[in-house]
Amino acid sequence: MRDTSVKKYDNSDYEDRIKGISSRGHCFKCGAELGRRAMLNHVRKERAEFGNDEKCTILEISSYSKSFWMVIEAAEDAKLADLDVFLRDVWMECCGHCSMFVPKSNNPWRETEFNIFKAISSFPEDSELMYIYDFGSTSAAEIKVIGTFSREKCKGSIRLLSRNCPVRPRCEKCGVDADLVLWDGIDESDYSALCKDCGRPFKSRGYRGKYAPFANSPRMGICGYRGEFDSFGYVPGKPMPESYKISEEEYRDRYHVED
Repeated sequence: MRDTSVKKYDNSDYEDRIKGISSRGHCFKCGAELGRRAMLNHVRKERAEFGNDEKCTILEISSYSKSFWMVIEAAEDAKLADLDVFLRDVWMECCGHCSMFVPKSNNPWRETEFNIFKAISSFPEDSELMYIYDFGSTSAAEIKVIGTFSREKCKGSIRLLSRNCPVRPRCEKCGVDADLVLWDGIDESDYSALCKDCGRPFKSRGYRGKYAPFANSPRMGICGYRGEFDSFGYVPGKPMPESYKISEEEYRDRYHVED
C-alpha cells in the first residue's frame, strides 16, 4: 500500500496542459514557433522558398485530442505504405502490429480500407482519412489533405515540416518533468510518471520493464511503446527530416502483406 502521508503530485490536468502548450510547434525549415492553425498558413506562405522542381502533397496529421500533431509533405509518387512506415517510426511502432487507412467517419471499423499502395497524390484537397494502428490497444491518427504544392527535388518520400512541442507530465514523487511513464494504465500501488532520479528505486525493486521513456506521441504509455524509432525531433539548424521510399516488395515482406 502507498503511504498516503506522502504527497503525490497530480497529473489529472495533463490533458489540459498538453492541449495548451502543444498547440504550438516548430517549423523545421525556419525555426518559427507557432500555433497549429497558424503553422498551416505559415507552411503555405513558405512554399516559394522551396523551389518548383517537383510536386508534393501537404498533409496535416493529428491525434483525436489534437494534443499531438504534425504537418508533412509527401512526394508525388509516395504511397500510403510510405506514410504508414513514417507514422510507425514517429508515433506508433511498438510490436509490429497491423495497421490500415480508412475514410474518416463516425465508425471507421465499418469502412473499407484503402489499398496500402494507393498514391497519396490521388487524394483531392480537403480529403480526410484515418490511420489505425493495433486493433487491440488501438492508437489512431486523423489525416487531412491540405493541397498540392511545389518544392525542390528531394530523395525521400515523406518530409516533416512541423511538429508539436513536447509536453512532459509531472513526476508524481517530486513534481519536476517526468522521464518515465507507466505502461498500460495506472496500478494503484505504482506512480504513473517519474523522473529518472525518482525512478531508480523502482527499477531496483522489480519494476524494470513497467516504465517507458517519455515520448512525444499519442501512443505513449500503451503496449510498451518506447519511441526508439523516432528520430524526427526538432533540432535548430538541422535539415528537415525525411523518411526513405519503401518499395512494394520490401513493404510486403516487412509487414507480411498479401495480395
